[in-house]
Parts: sequence; structure tokens; C-alpha cells
Amino acid sequence: MKIEICILCKNELESFRKIYLNFLKITKRLGLNFFIMDGNSTDGLVNFYKKKNIKYYTQNIPGRGSAIIQAFQLRKDLDGLIFFSPDGNEDPRDLKMFIKYLKSYDLVIASRMMKGGGK
Repeated sequence: MKIEICILCKNELESFRKIYLNFLKITKRLGLNFFIMDGNSTDGLVNFYKKKNIKYYTQNIPGRGSAIIQAFQLRKDLDGLIFFSPDGNEDPRDLKMFIKYLKSYDLVIASRMMKGGGK
């Protein structure tokens, strides 16, 4: 399966910097590529992408839902997309589990509200 990670960002420079090296290490170990859907950031985040040679797209329509729709439209060549936010609420170590489930299911949704969630 060809799966990639889409990081949803808008003015997340500070938090993205904090997770970037660990995220990069984990995605390389798992053999995953990632790209950014950027919601027209104004905090210098786009310059960070350019400096680190990170593939990114700029959203045409504002909003998280629009970013997700645009990501699917741009990456029709993929078998699956994992959406990730860099704000610290999601753990990159969970990516391995998402890949496992995407091999058996069409849709996987994480929840910190379910039993075992939030660990």
C-alpha cells in the first residue's frame, strides 16, 4: 500500500519545530513520506518548509475540512492518507498502528475519549 502522512498546519511554527526531528526519525524508520497542507501561515512556517526542503501545498479554501478535501484531491495516487496535527496532541509513535489498521480498513479514526485512548 502507498500511504503518506498529511500534516495539517496553520501558524504552527513553534510546535512544528518541537516535533520535527522526532517525526522525521519515526517516518524514516517506517518508510513513510509526508507532506504539509498549509493554511496560509504567516508566522514563518513556510520559510521553515523551504529551508528543510519539505513538500507542502497551500490551501485554496480556509478550514480543516477544506485542507483534508484538498489533500485527497492532490494525492489521488495514494492508497491511504494519515492526517496529523503538529500541536502535540498526536503522537508520531502511533503511526505504525495506523498503518496496520489501514491495511484492513478503509477508515481509521483515533480517539482519546475511547477506552485505552489518551495513553
